[in-house]
Amino acid sequence: MSAERASGSGGSERRDPGAMTQTCARCGAAAGESDRFCSSCGAPLALPEGAERKLATMAFVDLVGSTELATTLDPEDLRGRLAGFFDLASGVLAEHGGRVEKYIGDAVLAVFGVPRSHGDDPDRAVAAALALLEAVAARGDGLAVRIGVETGEVLAADREGNLSVTGPAVNAAARLQAAAAPGEVLVGERAARSSRSAELEPRGPLEAKGFAEPLSAFRALGSGRGAPLAATPFLGRADDLALLRLAYRRAVRQRTPELVMITGEAGIGKTRLAGELLRELGAEPDPPLTLVGRNPPYGRGIAFWALGEILREAAEANDDASMTDVRAGLARRLESLGAADATELAATLAVPLGGEGVGDVADALKLAWRRLVALLAAERPLVIGVDDAHWADDGFLDLIEEVVVGLDGAPLLVLCTSRPELADRRPAFAGSAANATRIELRPLVPNAAAELSAALLPERARPLAARVAEASGGNPFFAEEVTRRIADEPDGALDGDLPDTVQGAIAARLDLLPADEKRAIQHAAVLGSGFLAEALADLLDAPVDDLLEGLVRRALVQERITQGAGRYAFRHQLIRDVAYASLPRAQRARLHEAAAAGILDRAGERYPELTEIVAFHRNQAADLDPGAERRRCAYEATVRAAGTVARRGATARGQELYERAASLADSTAERLDCLRAAADVALRQFRGDQALRLRREEAEVAERAGERGAAAAAYAHAVQASCRMGGITGDVVENEMVAMLRRGRELVADDDAVTRARLLLDEAWIAWRFGRMNEMEAPALAGLELAREVGDPALLSNALDAAGSLEWHAGRYRASLALTRERMELLDGVAEPSHEVEFERADALHMTIETLMQAGELREAAAYADRAREADLARGLAHIGWTRGVLPHFLLGEWDLVLHSAGKGREAWRALGRPPVPALATALAAAGAIHGFRGEEREAEEWFEYGVGLTSGAQKSGIVTLRAEVMLHHGQAQAAAEALPAPLRAWSWWGPPYRAARAEALVRAGLEGADAALAEAEAASFEHPYARAVALRTRALSAGEESPLRESLAILREIESPYQAARTGWLLGGEERAAAARTFGRLRVAPPAD
Repeated sequence: MSAERASGSGGSERRDPGAMTQTCARCGAAAGESDRFCSSCGAPLALPEGAERKLATMAFVDLVGSTELATTLDPEDLRGRLAGFFDLASGVLAEHGGRVEKYIGDAVLAVFGVPRSHGDDPDRAVAAALALLEAVAARGDGLAVRIGVETGEVLAADREGNLSVTGPAVNAAARLQAAAAPGEVLVGERAARSSRSAELEPRGPLEAKGFAEPLSAFRALGSGRGAPLAATPFLGRADDLALLRLAYRRAVRQRTPELVMITGEAGIGKTRLAGELLRELGAEPDPPLTLVGRNPPYGRGIAFWALGEILREAAEANDDASMTDVRAGLARRLESLGAADATELAATLAVPLGGEGVGDVADALKLAWRRLVALLAAERPLVIGVDDAHWADDGFLDLIEEVVVGLDGAPLLVLCTSRPELADRRPAFAGSAANATRIELRPLVPNAAAELSAALLPERARPLAARVAEASGGNPFFAEEVTRRIADEPDGALDGDLPDTVQGAIAARLDLLPADEKRAIQHAAVLGSGFLAEALADLLDAPVDDLLEGLVRRALVQERITQGAGRYAFRHQLIRDVAYASLPRAQRARLHEAAAAGILDRAGERYPELTEIVAFHRNQAADLDPGAERRRCAYEATVRAAGTVARRGATARGQELYERAASLADSTAERLDCLRAAADVALRQFRGDQALRLRREEAEVAERAGERGAAAAAYAHAVQASCRMGGITGDVVENEMVAMLRRGRELVADDDAVTRARLLLDEAWIAWRFGRMNEMEAPALAGLELAREVGDPALLSNALDAAGSLEWHAGRYRASLALTRERMELLDGVAEPSHEVEFERADALHMTIETLMQAGELREAAAYADRAREADLARGLAHIGWTRGVLPHFLLGEWDLVLHSAGKGREAWRALGRPPVPALATALAAAGAIHGFRGEEREAEEWFEYGVGLTSGAQKSGIVTLRAEVMLHHGQAQAAAEALPAPLRAWSWWGPPYRAARAEALVRAGLEGADAALAEAEAASFEHPYARAVALRTRALSAGEESPLRESLAILREIESPYQAARTGWLLGGEERAAAARTFGRLRVAPPAD
């Protein structure tokens, strides 16, 4: 039969090979799986009851030479000859577990795995094909066959005994058959990859009609017998368990948090290993407190779901307890631990369970979480278990890291299990902290895998243990599932080749279930890995107690009785995945809709906690079976969920949900609202780069829709994010910023005072960002005047920041500080702060710290930084929190604290995926200066290079200043002068200290230009006590006078900068030199080489 004839046979051949199809009952035309009406006759379409998606293997058999026979044989003789062939083919196929789906002329289409999976269907299909070749040849009538075999997902429906199977694998098998020679079996790539007993050799790629890419093909040479798979007794993990014990002992002995990540592929034994440790620890005379949270697999995870489970355990409340009961339980627990503010802490901790927060709940929630963990660990050693961390929301991952990176003095073990996908999403998660351990579980060694298989197999099947171990690849879950199938099917499981993939093994188990139990487990899969019996009863519209009892007995689901009556979970997530995938998309969509409705009916006061689950079900329904109504429901649910999780502090997840909602929005206005909210939430995470991306998209959407005002506002915000927030945005192209500013001005309406003011300020910020401070003043002051008229708090904060930067550039740090404090007062007065106002508040606090340092108020700057650190850590911004106080503490001579904080900041930055944060560069380089002063050259260079890698341009001035200070300390004046080669022409945060250090280097080296450099340093430092003191010391060196040294020393002592005071005192000699020597000793620094 020709390829063209194959293409013309059956409805599935006339459609896109990638499409699942159904057939119109009225006219027989093919239609897509999700189509609701027939495109040919308009009749309503409906899949028959029991239609399923299955992983199946198709065999397309064509009788070669039948056309020639037709020209030589009488029609009745031809019919008899073909009937004999059909009988032979159907018999051979049935012997191997196949079923004839249809006869097409002189061809046969057979399916393996429908209606029941065997787990080894690809091997069965190849064996059947080869057996049929032999059987046809043995007839001796000159006929031959050619066969194509391929595996793939199909839609199977049984209409009154007539099996219908459609899907890409059908078309692929037909194309492979057409390319095969008489007497040849060609096997497709997926079938070959899934086959273990067949002997195959590559045939080369085949060009195939209807397929975009060539089909890989393999020639079948022979078939053998396969092998099973295995898992459950705890074997082969003794060394891994010993590592876990060591981590726990170390956490208790050193009273320091330990983070252990157990990673590996699905089914490798991660949860089992963690459970063994918890079982052992629980049996000790003085067991630790153990709290465990599980992350459901809805995409990245449900924000804070695992946290909610942990909090319920800490409150000694079950899953049915109301938020009020949980909060009361937490309050009692915290009060017993000595927390004076137990009630307030409990109220904050209850927010993830549906409680209401005020203002920026993220800050308060995460601070309360740190307090709870610290208090619990202070009472007795604490173990926090986090299962399936790869499904956790980024906000909860931040919490996990926070108690390790941000908590000291606590005997705490945080034990996480995760699949490898987490490394793709968060490559540095748990990898950089000194107190983090990663245990990657590898497959069991052959002896352990065989011992495990023998323990799991029924006695009669134990001779198969080695084959089970081999086929499982050392994966305990794969082995367990196959051995369970053998136990469930004593009469047939050992006859054929044993399954090699977990999907096939699980599907084989599910197909053995009674019809009502199979339907129940499929519906339960829609609800998730954990589900309520009453929710399942709603979906089935039938009682479920007996059905669940059967599923528990078959070890497919388990009752979670400790969490409350009526709570169940799939025994393995992969069981849920396979059961879920077996439902047709349209049916899944309807069930997701029903699940969402059921949650809403039952939610009560837990509704805020469950909004994200409702959004998940609504989105699944909209994706699986699109329609305007479903899309609208998904949009509304997603917007609600985004707002809820963002208010609860899960900003990363909130941003993701707002972006998803933007893709679902029906109107431009709604899409713009979502993009705007996503950008604001991104700024709250200090991700200016993402805010810029979102604002640009917002502007493009608005322009395409003719929304000129909205586009102008979006361009204004985009320029602000990129130029004003350069410290968290990274490098940008000036021409692009100018073009956006110009476009915003072209679009803005005359009566839009807010946007006009923002665009004025954007002009100022572009000048600031690219070092043209002389161009900043006019637009900054004009923007401030207009912002004061408008009265918008966030806009006015922006304008005050610009005005403060002007004062800073002019060296008027006291005036700049006054404007920054005005910002703080303004923002603190906002009763219900938006995301934008919250970000402005954080930025104003940062500028307060920076300006206090310039004004010489180092102690006050450090105090602000320490308070800000707690807020940053609570917000999940550990990289910001730990580095805020580095510079003030560095100048104050608190160097061990600096090294500790810089190390924590670097670990946290790496854990976040290394976001662009040039603002941290100099602070982290301060660690390099300390190592340099102490003569630790390798460590110093590592930190300096690390800082350089974070920044560019004039922002490197702080790093080169610190490097030059180290050179001067070691008597390398010439090298220091070369490190500071030219006067600063562009504006820089470190302008006065840079000029002072440069002048000192030139004077000490006796180089030309020293006098001019000194005059420039003196002129730039009139309100900068630190730089003025260094310049006075340089004046003394240049003029040979003592009085400038005395004045320098007095200033440095007043501002409490001990290292620089010691440098000056060393030059004075006598008692001052002796005092300096003591200071150098305290700092663990050798005296300078002066």
